Amino acid sequence: MLGALSGCAALMERDPDVLHLLPRESDLPGWKIAAPPRRYDNTNIALRVDDESALFREYGGESLATSSYRPIGETRGRVTIEVYRMRTPVDAFGIFGRRVGKAMRMPAPSVMCDDIAVIRNGLLLRQGLHFIALVADENDAGGDLVAFARIILENIPPVKSDLPDWANLFGVGNQREGLVYYSRAPSDIPLKGGLFVRTRSINGIEYDVYYSRRSSKSSAIRDFAGLQGQGGGGFVLSSAGARQVSFKPRPDRGYVFAARWGDLVFGLVRAENLVDGNAAINILYGEVSATTTD
Repeated sequence: MLGALSGCAALMERDPDVLHLLPRESDLPGWKIAAPPRRYDNTNIALRVDDESALFREYGGESLATSSYRPIGETRGRVTIEVYRMRTPVDAFGIFGRRVGKAMRMPAPSVMCDDIAVIRNGLLLRQGLHFIALVADENDAGGDLVAFARIILENIPPVKSDLPDWANLFGVGNQREGLVYYSRAPSDIPLKGGLFVRTRSINGIEYDVYYSRRSSKSSAIRDFAGLQGQGGGGFVLSSAGARQVSFKPRPDRGYVFAARWGDLVFGLVRAENLVDGNAAINILYGEVSATTTD
């Protein structure tokens, strides 16, 4: 029995339950817990109905812990913390990107983690399998949020695997700003899921570039071919052979583009016209063909 308990203790030390990642009152002198910690998983997440729980379900979250804190003797200055544990680092990155969205980011504090963003009254972080949201009801709580974040990050075990290498495609270096992972594709993207979307300026025009590395070249060919014609996605093939490109009009003006190279399917969520869209696709083709073969 003692050996079994020791084994459980060692497991918790290496991989603590998400509830144990929340700061304790003793971790931050001068603060007290304002709302008792709560833990959600697939058995009770339906009790929570909001945008955050919807994202948890969409990305197949394993567990979610939340609590709030306030300074002792104060009625204001509350800080609310949410810690998500996901199945994979890329799912945790997906929630991080969706929560950040296209909000204007401010300079991030010096905190050692995989991803970090400062938003209005809040701090969003991703470390391995975990996504962390810290939101304050006061504008000047930045230093307190950083202190809370460091306490949580110290208790998260390291994860060797991170985002796949192809996540960096169509970006400048390894920059992740404006990059979002979708486990399910939005309705205006002609793929089923498992894709990245990044904001990219091409020839002075801002585009949302989507891309997904399929399981094989034959799978990418099949997915791309399935877009063509009214029986598929209604796309019109504009270029065949080594350079495979198709497009279709959007209901709200403009065009959505799709292209294939090797096992990669990529395109533009929206181009105002065919000339600009084809020019942007040509540039993206040049970038991906320089790094991989068809």
